[in-house]
Amino acid sequence: MRKASILRVISGLILVLLAYFFALDSIHIPNIGDEGVYIQIARKTAESGRFLPLLDEQGIKNTKPPLLFWQGMVTTAMGKLWSLWNLRGPVVLTTLLVAFLLGFLAWKISRDAMKGFLAGFIYLGFMSTLQQGRPFLMHAAETLLLFLPLVIVFRAQRLNWGRMFACGIFLGLAALYKSYLLVFVGGLALTLIFAWESRWRVKHFFKNYGFYLVGTVLLSLGLFSLWLLLDPRPDLVIQDFLLGESVSRFSITHFFKGLFTGQYSLFRIWLGNLANAGLYFLFLIALVIDLVKRRKEISADEKRLWLYVLGFLLVYSIPTQRQENYILPTCAALAVLLALRWQELPSWSFRASHVLMTILSGLALWVHVVIAQNLDESLFSPLSYILLSLMLGVAGVSIFIPKIGRKSFPFLALGFLLAFGLFTKPFSRSFSDETAQKLKGQAVYFPYDFYAGYEIFRFLLPGVEIRGYWNYQEQLAKSSRFLAVALDLGQPIPEGHRTIDQIYNLKSRLGRDAGREILFKGRYDLLVNRLVLLERTEQTEIRP
Repeated sequence: MRKASILRVISGLILVLLAYFFALDSIHIPNIGDEGVYIQIARKTAESGRFLPLLDEQGIKNTKPPLLFWQGMVTTAMGKLWSLWNLRGPVVLTTLLVAFLLGFLAWKISRDAMKGFLAGFIYLGFMSTLQQGRPFLMHAAETLLLFLPLVIVFRAQRLNWGRMFACGIFLGLAALYKSYLLVFVGGLALTLIFAWESRWRVKHFFKNYGFYLVGTVLLSLGLFSLWLLLDPRPDLVIQDFLLGESVSRFSITHFFKGLFTGQYSLFRIWLGNLANAGLYFLFLIALVIDLVKRRKEISADEKRLWLYVLGFLLVYSIPTQRQENYILPTCAALAVLLALRWQELPSWSFRASHVLMTILSGLALWVHVVIAQNLDESLFSPLSYILLSLMLGVAGVSIFIPKIGRKSFPFLALGFLLAFGLFTKPFSRSFSDETAQKLKGQAVYFPYDFYAGYEIFRFLLPGVEIRGYWNYQEQLAKSSRFLAVALDLGQPIPEGHRTIDQIYNLKSRLGRDAGREILFKGRYDLLVNRLVLLERTEQTEIRP
């Protein structure tokens, strides 16, 4: 490996560590709404002193496979070391392990260490990895445990007991993280690959793969069934999860109705990886075009990876609820395919992607400037401006020098995550120690717009009993002594209350036209508000 390549690898590893670990304890990292309820289940179950049944604040209500919550309970020492670092850190390590696994597979295929490095680097730059490979979610473990069987059987001309046992264990663990349906998803993906290896001959398939494949599935389901044996309420597991949450998504009557139209149409699955790829979506389009052009020339290894992707797409086309996050494990295969074909992808994909990166970097820099000019204190680190300016310059140069662009884009994609972390860090500051001490043991009500979304605020006020409310006006009319309200900048506090403390806060949901208003009219108030802690000073009846 040349010195320049070694320098790129070292620089890339440093950037990965910075991007994935900086601001990991922020309440505003790229995320989905499920993290709040998962954190709550881990906390309440840990408080019970038992690993089963899983609990939330309503009791045994969210019946889900237990491994993610057990993971959180162990890494926080049964809640004694309760922090976002201890909850999210193992998830990030799992994500990095996936990237290493992809690097190994790309190297195994190409015998090129730089392609191995690139595969892991690309995967870590996908939007889906950034959004669901850092929070306390099961998707990192799901991807690792579903992709490991592919690596184990890759190029295998026949299965054996060892491979069957390993694949069965990994698929079973994946099921215990998310759903027993993953056994069938992973099983079908492997079946397609084995059928192709058998040249679609049924006799050859059953002779070399069939028995072991059935054994893999049975072992996986057997491992998953241990949950039913260990849980003191298996009836709720069967009723709420196996039948309620899983089987209910398969409905013949609604299958054709929403197949091509509606929120969960077939297009959301088959085009879902364009959203999952994030800034890499143009490269993914170029990769598909490249596949079509070379359809008679693609290598055997590429076919195995594409068949793995196809298996997921076919299975997840069946449920009536189709979402792009269901096919996240396929992003691992796509990252390897992109790395293998990176130097052959058309130059237009690089130019267009760098144009997009230039625009995004410029807009992000503008938002920083607008917010900083209008707030009464300097929130952002100088590093934010330096990083975004550097990204703007590199992306601009890469538009016109494709040779640089092929090397720079993976760094720019991860740099954007680091820039986002620098941007959100000031909005994740905890309330003062004096405030936390004053409110210790008290019930404080916080606003939320997703189930158990208020759980995240426990990390801003350690030791305080955090509860949630949906409706601002209704909560004011109640007799709660302490509450937090999200107020626009300059908006007065409600009558009959006094301010205890306040912090700047990023709004979680923006209106349809908010982006245009922020960028072209400087409406920073649509992006930033104040989270104000209030104490009721008198009984005030406020009607909605």
